Parts: sequence; C-alpha cells; structure tokens
Amino acid sequence: MNTHTAVAGVLATVSGVDADKLGPEVALESIGLDSLALLEVALAVQKDLGVAVDDGDVAGARTVGDLVALVDDARARVA
Repeated sequence: MNTHTAVAGVLATVSGVDADKLGPEVALESIGLDSLALLEVALAVQKDLGVAVDDGDVAGARTVGDLVALVDDARARVA
C-alpha cells in the first residue's frame, strides 16, 4: 500500500469522507479537520501505520499531500 492510500484511509476514518475523494490537493480544513481532529490523525498514523509524526508538524499540514509528505519523511528517518 502506498503512502497516499494509507494516509487517505486514516483521514477517511477520522473525517468520515470517502478515501477516494481525498486527493493530494484536498485541504484538510475543507473536510472538517480542526486542530483536535489533526491530533487524532497523528495518533492514528502512529497506531495504524506504525510511523510517529510530530503533532506540531501535523497541525501545520494544510493538505492531504502535506500529510503524505510528513509520513514519507518520518518513514525515511526510520529506515
């Protein structure tokens, strides 16, 4: 599973928006993710994907693509 698919799955679970509608350009705010929901996303990424991402970095993400890049960067640091 590629990173975008995995992150879209996490976002779909948290936001209730179909993962197929979560392209890289989709703004996280537009799918109802506020700062509290983004904290939930960070925790879900760690639990579901096994990747620790910084809460502050996740809070700074504006789009699905930004979040995918954060996960990719975190995976690269571990590898």
